[in-house]
Amino acid sequence: MIVMGVLFGSIRVMEKRLRQNHLLTMADSFANQIINELELRRFDENSNSIAENGLTLVFGMEADENIADWSTLDDVDDFHLQNITDDAFPQMDANTTLSYVNLDIASGSVQVSAVPTLFKRLQVVIDHPLFDTGIRYSSIFGGGFDSELLIERATPLSVTVNKEAGEHVVSTGDVLVFTVEFSENVFLDDNDDQFGLYIDIISGVLTGEEGSFSKRISNQNEIKALYSGGEGTNQLTFELSIDVGINLAASSLDDYLSYRPRLVVENGSVVDDENNEIIYNLPGVESENAFTSSTNILPILQQWNTPIFTTAEQAEYDDNLSQQVTTASAQDIFDNWDRFEDNNIDTEPPYTGNFNEWTLVDNGDDSYIYMNVNIHQSNLGFVSDDSVENFIYEATLFSDSPDDDVIGLVIAFYRENNKNYAIAVGKSFDGLQPKGNNGTFGVFYGEIAYIFDSSVNSTHAPLLSPETNYNGAEDGWKSRYTRIKVQRNGDDITVKMNGEHDSRESAKDGAFIEDHTISFNLDDDPKLEKFKGIMQYGYIVRSQALSRWYDISTSTGSIERRNISILVQLGEGNQTTTMEYHKADDDGDYLAREMALMQADIGYLRPLFNPETGNKYLITNTGIMVYPFAE
Repeated sequence: MIVMGVLFGSIRVMEKRLRQNHLLTMADSFANQIINELELRRFDENSNSIAENGLTLVFGMEADENIADWSTLDDVDDFHLQNITDDAFPQMDANTTLSYVNLDIASGSVQVSAVPTLFKRLQVVIDHPLFDTGIRYSSIFGGGFDSELLIERATPLSVTVNKEAGEHVVSTGDVLVFTVEFSENVFLDDNDDQFGLYIDIISGVLTGEEGSFSKRISNQNEIKALYSGGEGTNQLTFELSIDVGINLAASSLDDYLSYRPRLVVENGSVVDDENNEIIYNLPGVESENAFTSSTNILPILQQWNTPIFTTAEQAEYDDNLSQQVTTASAQDIFDNWDRFEDNNIDTEPPYTGNFNEWTLVDNGDDSYIYMNVNIHQSNLGFVSDDSVENFIYEATLFSDSPDDDVIGLVIAFYRENNKNYAIAVGKSFDGLQPKGNNGTFGVFYGEIAYIFDSSVNSTHAPLLSPETNYNGAEDGWKSRYTRIKVQRNGDDITVKMNGEHDSRESAKDGAFIEDHTISFNLDDDPKLEKFKGIMQYGYIVRSQALSRWYDISTSTGSIERRNISILVQLGEGNQTTTMEYHKADDDGDYLAREMALMQADIGYLRPLFNPETGNKYLITNTGIMVYPFAE
């Protein structure tokens, strides 16, 4: 009996061991099945966008994923903290956890990491009622990517614009300033002369010429909001000056300005304080962190002042058609703009004295104004016969005299109590002001008689830009060229120049020097407040013979176009019906024209304003409507 008992007991032990061995084999198979499933998954949810979005920080399933359906799990960390069962492995359950680890292959050590790394470790614990403790399995998965992708980089957090929430209409002469906020301070690696950094703007663009205008969306890298400042902080600013040359125009009343998804950097980079290059991806335009989510900016074309009448104004319309059209020319400017000398002004010919020293060199489209002589004791110039407060005004300044004095532009002009006052920008070669410690380029304001005067200008006509200090050549103009650009947007005025050039072409095409930009607001000094509102603008010269102003480009808030005439009938709301459309031929005679050609002739969206009646309209892709926006 004793022998029998020992035999029976041995059989039971062997059966238990065989059962345990079988369970261990099943546990191995269960664990391997799970590991094999993970090997089929992506390393991370963000595997294709690590540079932009980083690796996943919180492991687990997404809302549309289900542990009961493994086909819904697309990356390894979806298996984190799951309890898994399978009918093929009765009474067994598997508990899984995942973590980032650092792996030292040489020593074989594995250390859990609190931050993302190149490796994730899966740990599986298989339990069964017959196991005293769960059986633990482990496997490590590698991402297979460059470790530099894990560097924490400065990231754009938001894109804002200098407009309040709501709808805004912008046009020629307006300036949009965009601000990109980053997660940390950023710096420019801009040693290359061709460095560029900008936001790629999406907008409707008018193309072609009058008579064949058409619309399209701006091409990639065509409309640029250029970097304007902020290096060393977590906010970079970008400026878009809406010039007539780029013809921004929406296609419809809800075709708002937007931007492409990445900052564009050329011939350089943007880095953080550890010299790691930033992430250039901007917040999506649908994101609440983009201005586009709350601020709608509608670009429209430059306003045309043109004869547009309603059927109630039929007589005025007919009278306009009986007139012959005339267009402005260099001769018109020479004859009709006011001429000044210090506090004196002459508004019409015949001109005498220094007022008569100006010459018009008539070369057709290449005509220019020419000052023949050196008048040392006086400022002389022209000022426009219209007044504006929103404009872009550019000219190339030149003299083939070896003298070193001043040629410039009048930014704003008014006359009061028999005295002339101006804001003027001047370029010298260290003769008169600006000179010496003030550099050779600057903006002055005050009584014109004292502008650029080295002896008293600091009191009577102070330098507005002492910090600019462009230190150019000091040996005279000597056939050099300089291009100056003035942009006025209400009370905000910006003045730029592009250095000194040996050719007219180089000056016309040369980039403006951002470091020597002069920006100011008419609220900066109480003495500047007198220049608020619409003002004349023009040319100015002091003590510099043989002065010329080439390649003048003026984009004011509106331009006069009397070569078209339109008759509309008012309808409900803002809508109108176009009844007649006339356009002048080369002889200046109005001819009836098909109304379907208006968009190709005029372009849209374009405001049409009749200064005689004070009525304003908007030509759209479908017709003409009463101007719908608040002024």
